[in-house]
Amino acid sequence: MKNNIIITLCIFLFILFIPFVVNAENCKTNSIKIKSISMKSKSKNTEELSKVTIENNKINLNLKMYDVGDFIEYKLVLDNVTDEVYYFDKDSFNIDSNYFDYEIIYRDDSSRIEPNSKNIVYLKIVYKKEVENPKFLSGIYLDKKNISFNMSNLNPIFVNPLTMNNKLLLFIILFIVFFTIMYLNKNDKLKYNIIMLLIVFLPIQVFAICRTKIEINSNITIGKVTPNPCTYDGELVQGAEYTNGQYTYRYMQEGSSDEWKDIDNDGWGVVLTNKDSTEDVTTKLCTSINKKAIVSMSSMFYGSKTSKIDLSSFDTSNVVNMSGMFNSCTNINKLNLRNFDTSKVSNMSAMFYSATSLEEVNLDGFDLTSSTSGSNILGAMFSGANNLKRVSMKNWKIPKLFTNAIGCRTSSLCSESLEYIDVTDWDLSKTKNLNGLFGTLYAKEIKGLETWDTQNITDMGNMFGTAKNLKSLNLSSFDTSNVTNMSAMFSGAESIKELDLSNFNTKKVTNFGGMFSGCTNLKKLNLSNIDANNASYTRSVFGGVPSLDELDMSNWDFRRYDLKGNGAIVNRVLGDGAYNIKKIKVDNSLFGSDMTYAFGGLSKLEDLSLKNVDTTNVTNMSVMFSGLSKIKSLDLSSFDTSNVTNMSSMFSNCSSLKTILVSDKFKVKQVVSSYSMFYNSPLLVGGNGTTYDTNHTDKEYARIDTPGAFGYFTRK
Repeated sequence: MKNNIIITLCIFLFILFIPFVVNAENCKTNSIKIKSISMKSKSKNTEELSKVTIENNKINLNLKMYDVGDFIEYKLVLDNVTDEVYYFDKDSFNIDSNYFDYEIIYRDDSSRIEPNSKNIVYLKIVYKKEVENPKFLSGIYLDKKNISFNMSNLNPIFVNPLTMNNKLLLFIILFIVFFTIMYLNKNDKLKYNIIMLLIVFLPIQVFAICRTKIEINSNITIGKVTPNPCTYDGELVQGAEYTNGQYTYRYMQEGSSDEWKDIDNDGWGVVLTNKDSTEDVTTKLCTSINKKAIVSMSSMFYGSKTSKIDLSSFDTSNVVNMSGMFNSCTNINKLNLRNFDTSKVSNMSAMFYSATSLEEVNLDGFDLTSSTSGSNILGAMFSGANNLKRVSMKNWKIPKLFTNAIGCRTSSLCSESLEYIDVTDWDLSKTKNLNGLFGTLYAKEIKGLETWDTQNITDMGNMFGTAKNLKSLNLSSFDTSNVTNMSAMFSGAESIKELDLSNFNTKKVTNFGGMFSGCTNLKKLNLSNIDANNASYTRSVFGGVPSLDELDMSNWDFRRYDLKGNGAIVNRVLGDGAYNIKKIKVDNSLFGSDMTYAFGGLSKLEDLSLKNVDTTNVTNMSVMFSGLSKIKSLDLSSFDTSNVTNMSSMFSNCSSLKTILVSDKFKVKQVVSSYSMFYNSPLLVGGNGTTYDTNHTDKEYARIDTPGAFGYFTRK
């Protein structure tokens, strides 16, 4: 017995050693592919000197960091292209520098990357302390030119990183060893043999825990940057003037057109000194003068004839007024303000007023929470800038009051040439009202809507109203669970041809009035998840959509709607005039007691889907399908008509109708009025071959056609 145990232990150790002697493969360095990298956030003084590049799975960054606490955070999308599980943790990183710290943040707080899947890792690099005796050469710190972040591929001991073939080999060896053990212990109990099997089988259950290596090389400038020597030698009184390079500063005064006016803020205002000059503006801006910050840039470049301004040195963290900053700058066609800190700015009115040559502007990262403009913020900023083509507004922080903010109701963004605006990753946490947000916006595209978190929004009324050039909208991520107002939400968006609102939660919406009114080119509309039961009125809930071809109203509860009049189920919900509709789905819907004219009169309707509808409450189906002259078949197999008393003219004037599919639930026992039920529907043929007979147009033939019992219905 003792010898058997010794032999078993030896075999067990041999099994453990197998992964290292049977061509076991370590985790491959390139098993994780860098799918993409993008900047997520940064401190205000951190500069990117060039674009991020990826070469041979190595990320190259070029950064500048000035002060302790400066940081930059990158979003890495990593792709595991193997069948192995990979892990990332901070211990996998090594930063070869005394001056930087870092942290790794995982999506969903998980560092595990499943086989053949993607994961997101956020890498934050922080400049943590001052450099003693900094040495610079062409802006690169000499001691450590390359800062590397290395993800190690260290494998824990006893890990079994086997390929599939080697696992199969180990599996075969395992069974040979197992039967050897059973033979050596043939006189012992079966229980002992099973325990030995589990012990021997253990190594094959330990799969590879792989960490891969990703090198992130950065040329980083470290150390304090000496500010411009902005010092005023005179007495610091209101109106004191200081000139530095191309700029003129005045203490406690700000520009206003061509004049200066007093302000209460304890700081400086600044304007371009010579606005008639066409020279490039290259002077670095003073961050402060005599320890007093720049607080106003009002009318800073008002009327300037320059075509190029270097804004790289601007520190706007203390600025409260940017009104008219680029007003009437008629020669500038591109502005990049993405590094502007606007957290204290309360006034941006007329910021780009009449900048008639301006085609592209980058306002990424703007913080509008201190703005007092509230309504029509951008309407005031861009009024008269009528040649705009591209406006980037990523990562905006939105104030509490933000209605009619971007549209051109005051001729701001009314440019017919406007190609797009980019609103990616807006922070909407402080606002509940987006009423009229893009009202009368003339852009052809709004980028980034799919990145919004709208769970706090209660008012989306007129949100895209009269945005006449919009071709499409991606609202797939919109959380509308708290919205109460959607009136005129898309009213006048005349270029949109298709809207999919199937993910909308509208249980709290009380006002849908005119939601699609004026959408003159809307062809396809999915309302399958819309709940309009709390709407304050039920007639013309959404307003007119005369051009609609295809409508999905599956899962609706129609019990509270007034469905009287031609095409009631469409026109009493979408508004009078939706007569061009060709396809309707009302699957899984619940009907009320009166379905008079529900689909009657829709003469262009070619396809009507009524799967799994609940008609148990219906008592009146008169004229329900009358006049459907293009419908060739109707599937009414889910219809339960046991409570219906009126079917008069139900299928009258259906000149193309050949087949009506029903089940045994289609009963006419309670029907007391069936006058002209099948009048002028000459192509009808029952399931047993019974053809239309002008002498039998009431409920007499409203049954499944069988031998000896003539009828116009076909069993399904």
